[in-house]
Amino acid sequence: MTLQKGMRVLDLGCGTGLTSIYLAQKFDITVFAVDLWISATENYRRFREFGLESQIIPIHADACHLPFAEQYFDAVISVDMYQYFGAKSSPVLWGVIR
Repeated sequence: MTLQKGMRVLDLGCGTGLTSIYLAQKFDITVFAVDLWISATENYRRFREFGLESQIIPIHADACHLPFAEQYFDAVISVDMYQYFGAKSSPVLWGVIR
């Protein structure tokens, strides 16, 4: 899949948001950076330091209980995190992807 300007991407288990920062800078997309352990406020401050606060939306949420509408995202990325929530979140993940 090729990421294109204007797409909405879910970065699930984003941690400190480094992948979100890279995606927003490289592809000019909107990233929803979701993590359960790093606070949304901490990530927002980091995104603001990079001037990306309008492109990356930090969210504190559990991967198994995502607060998004069905088919809301064009893509989902999860770097080194899927093993933590895996199969139990799969139905939720497939629901939020277009």
